[in-house]
Amino acid sequence: EHTIYTITEENYAAKLKLTEFAEGLAESDQWKDTTQAFREVADKWKLLGYVDRNRNDKLWNRIEAARKAFQERKRLYHEDEEKNMLANLDLKIELTEQAEAIAASDEWKKTTDTYARLTEEWKKIGPAHHKKNEELWQRFNAAKNAFFDRKREHHHKIHAEHEINYGGKLALVEKAEALKDSRDWNATAQAYTMLMEEWKKAGRVGGEKGD
Repeated sequence: EHTIYTITEENYAAKLKLTEFAEGLAESDQWKDTTQAFREVADKWKLLGYVDRNRNDKLWNRIEAARKAFQERKRLYHEDEEKNMLANLDLKIELTEQAEAIAASDEWKKTTDTYARLTEEWKKIGPAHHKKNEELWQRFNAAKNAFFDRKREHHHKIHAEHEINYGGKLALVEKAEALKDSRDWNATAQAYTMLMEEWKKAGRVGGEKGD
C-alpha cells in the first residue's frame, strides 16, 4: 500500500514538474521551437505513470490551458505579420509602378536622383511574401535598368557628337591661327566673321577640350 502511494506521489511530482515546464512555455516567442516543445510535453506525459484521476486531470488541464494560450499568441502574431506583409506588398507595388512610370524619361539627372530615392525607400520597407516580392523587385529593376541603358546610350551619342564637333572646331581654330599675322585687314576681318559664324553652327564640344 505504502509503496503504491510513494510511486503515485513520485508520478505526481514528475507530472507537476512537466506541467510547470509547459506553463513556462506559454509566454515564449520562439514559435517553431515552442510548438515542438509542446508536442514533446504531450509525448513525455504519456510515458509518466499513474496518478489519481482528479489530480491527473487538473494537471493536464493546466498543460492544455498553457498550450492554448501559446497557440492564441502565435495566431495573433502571424495575423499581424500577415497584415504587415500585405501592407509592405502595397508599398512595393506603389514603388514599382513609380519606377516603371519614369523609365522612358529624358530628364537624366532628375530621374537618376528619383531612382536613388526609390531604391532607398524600397530598402526601408519590411518583408513581403517571397514570390510576390521577387516578382516586384524584378519589375522594379527592369524599369531602372531600361532607364540607365538609355542614359548610357544618350551619353555615348553625346560623346560621339562632341568628338565630331571637336574635329570641326579644331579645323576652324587652325584656320583662325593661320590668319592672325595677316595684314589684309578687310579680307581677314571678313574671314574671321565667317569663321565665327561657322563656330556657332559647329555644335558643342564640352569640357576642357571645348574651353
